[in-house]
Amino acid sequence: SSSGLTEEASQAFAVAFREAVDNAARHGNKSNEKRYIDVQYLVDREKVTIAVQDEGEGFDTEIYLSRGVSGNPIEAARERNQAGGHGGLGIMLMLKCVDKIEYNYVGNKITLTRYIRKS
Repeated sequence: SSSGLTEEASQAFAVAFREAVDNAARHGNKSNEKRYIDVQYLVDREKVTIAVQDEGEGFDTEIYLSRGVSGNPIEAARERNQAGGHGGLGIMLMLKCVDKIEYNYVGNKITLTRYIRKS
């Protein structure tokens, strides 16, 4: 509440954060309860940043980020499902909820940033 984000921006950021943690638990840590998820956050005058890191092997983030930015989310999810995969909408959802998404090189840490809009 003290971040300076509007109620709508705060709710959108919370949606992205929950998706990042869910992805870390299910995909990164393979639902292994013995693996940890590290969460770090920073609130300053310009932005709110949350980093979520799992203990998994990571993944090729560029493929999913490029689909999320330029692709059709429904078609991407359909193609993934037809190829035997599941999901495919989480990154696209997060891209709609925050201003910036960054992954580390390995692909097991995501950093979500939402800038505070001054009136």
